[in-house]
Amino acid sequence: MLYGSQKRFDKNGDGKLKGAEWQRWYQYAYGDEIEAKEKRRRANAAEQKRAQIAADFADHVSDLINWMYRDLAHLEGEREDQAIRTMHLALYVISAALQTQKIDESMRYLLRAFWNEFQPTLDESVYQALCTKQVLFAEIGEISEKRLGSFWRNLLDNLPPERRVGKDDDLQELLDDTSRLYNYFSSDSTPKIDFAEKIEPYWASVRLPDEPEEPEEMQETIFEEKDETAAGKAVDNAETEGTAGPDADSADASDSVSENTTDTAAQNENNSGEQA
Repeated sequence: MLYGSQKRFDKNGDGKLKGAEWQRWYQYAYGDEIEAKEKRRRANAAEQKRAQIAADFADHVSDLINWMYRDLAHLEGEREDQAIRTMHLALYVISAALQTQKIDESMRYLLRAFWNEFQPTLDESVYQALCTKQVLFAEIGEISEKRLGSFWRNLLDNLPPERRVGKDDDLQELLDDTSRLYNYFSSDSTPKIDFAEKIEPYWASVRLPDEPEEPEEMQETIFEEKDETAAGKAVDNAETEGTAGPDADSADASDSVSENTTDTAAQNENNSGEQA
């Protein structure tokens, strides 16, 4: 038996809905509800995916900033103001990178996730400043031909002498992680930045020269010269000893011949006297 609206879809009047008739009725009766339910399902799935992307984004940013904090601690030891100095540097880098971005709803969603990650350190004004593309703490973190921010200037000026020789690994790590943070927030079309390259002129001005090392070839030449000098002295000593030896022997031989000649002459004279 058909009820209500079902009768409208019984085209042949047999009191039954079969096949296409039943599908048309079901879509008519429940289609809007089914469609609305499906829309809600898709929207929930999309929101969950969006939230997961934002959470992963914020986690990675947090990792990068923590790496920068660790690098700074390796460079100058633990300091009370290290966390806030690292955050000021990070906010400059992020806000500078956002100058290359279009701040749309998706980007604001990511920035909100980043902002939430660091509650209650950051207040609402920081989020609003990032969304409006304001450059934050440029006087602290900037590295350019015109200006070296106070963070970098103080860091370089206070490095101990042993960290100023050659390439300091901890300073390089800090510069690399700072570059990673900038490149993570910049647009895909923006060339990758290298803060180590940007700071090189300033770093070179305080860097001490490496201790010179003699090349291996130079050392071999010195050893050869020493060997030749030693050999020359040995030859001179041998020649001196050889010259003194034969002369002494010749003198001894001459004295012996003279003595023998005298003895022979005396013997002859004695023989002649006896015969007489």
